[in-house]
Amino acid sequence: MTTQVQQEPVATTWPLAQRIVTGVVRPGGEVMVRRALEGAGFGEGDRVIELAPGLGLTSRALIAANPRSWTGVEPDPFAAAHLRKAVGAPGRDVVEAPVDATGLPAASASVVVSDALLSTLDAPGRASVIAEAVRLLSEGGRLMLHELAPAPDAGPDAIGRLADAGLTPLTEAGWRGEVEAAGLVIVGSLVARLDLAEQKDLMREAGPRGALALTREFALDAGVRTASLKLRQTLERDALALRSVVVVAEVPLILGMRRQRR
Repeated sequence: MTTQVQQEPVATTWPLAQRIVTGVVRPGGEVMVRRALEGAGFGEGDRVIELAPGLGLTSRALIAANPRSWTGVEPDPFAAAHLRKAVGAPGRDVVEAPVDATGLPAASASVVVSDALLSTLDAPGRASVIAEAVRLLSEGGRLMLHELAPAPDAGPDAIGRLADAGLTPLTEAGWRGEVEAAGLVIVGSLVARLDLAEQKDLMREAGPRGALALTREFALDAGVRTASLKLRQTLERDALALRSVVVVAEVPLILGMRRQRR
C-alpha cells in the first residue's frame, strides 16, 4: 500500500542520488545498526516507522526481525518506488511524504528509526523531525537515531568544511540533548568509527535500472551534482574528523517522569 501526503516540509531531505554519491548511509555500517537494534530492544511485537529509508539498507535489518508492522516514510519519489518493489508485503508499507509531516496517526509506532537523516539537516529541520517522531510514538515507544558525530580530535576547520558541504554532525552529548529537549528519556548511546558505504556498492543495491536512472538524475540536476561532489570531496579529506553515533530514547510511561536508565 502507498499513501501520498502533500504537505510543505520544514525538513528538506536529500534526493536519493545525492545520498548515494556521498555515501552518507548507515554511518556506522551494519555493526552499529545491529547495536542500535539491541539497544532499542527491538522485537517481533514492534510497530516500526522508518524515516527516509532510501534504498532500504537499514530496512532489511528491521524487517528481518519480523516486526508486527514496518512503514517507511520516504519523500524521494524514486526511493519510494524502489522501496515498494523491495519490501512490498502485508504489514510492509511505504508512505511518500515529508519526514516531519508524515500524515500518519499519532501514537501509531512503538519504534521510530532515523538513520543518517538528522545529520544532513539544520537545527530547525532536526527539531521538526524529532517532534514528528515523538508524535508518532506511543507511550513507552523508542526513538532510535544512527547519526554522525565529530571525532574527539576533530578541528574546527574540518567541522566547518563539513558544515559548508551540508553535514551538521553533533557530539554524543549534543544528540542526547536534542532528544531530551523533545521530552524523551535517554536509554543509552554509543560512539564508534565511521563506516561510510561505497558509491559502487550503493549503485549495485539500486539495481541496473535504478543505477541508470540515478546516474541520469545526477547528470541532469546541477544542484544535486554540485552538492554531492562538494561533500564527497570534503569527506575524502575530512572523514577522520567524523564518527558514527547511536542514541536510543523512549517516551516516558508517566507524563513528566524523566528517568535515566544508563
